[in-house]
Amino acid sequence: MVLNASHLPGSLNSQVSGKHMSKYPDKELTVRVFSTLVGRGDTIFGLGLNSDQVKLLALLAKARHLKKGQFYCREGGTSSEFAVVVHGELTLQDIPRHAGSLHPGSFIGDVGLLGIKFMKCEFAVRAQSDSLVATIPYRKYL
Repeated sequence: MVLNASHLPGSLNSQVSGKHMSKYPDKELTVRVFSTLVGRGDTIFGLGLNSDQVKLLALLAKARHLKKGQFYCREGGTSSEFAVVVHGELTLQDIPRHAGSLHPGSFIGDVGLLGIKFMKCEFAVRAQSDSLVATIPYRKYL
């Protein structure tokens, strides 16, 4: 599948150029975070996506606001989305110990990009502060 603006519904198609991004501050912030990931070879964004493709992924993403202490997913649960931390901090917890932190630009659920529809959450992922996560559901990109 070639990722291009034709995958965008209706008026979102024109937003790839950025003309109307200021109407959607969460999307604008997501585009900036996704764009910074392009140069890093250790992420899926380092696999040759061009800037329009990165914008397209950001536009397809849904903003998910998490309050401090709220869970993104619980250990043993399932998820079918790819997610990037846009703002705030999340922790990966292998109950009862703290296992790691996710900061802006960190991502989870990348296995879903390989075509695995439902993934088991190996860790509880919880917001350490009010956070914004950009999620792309499985069916949006496959």
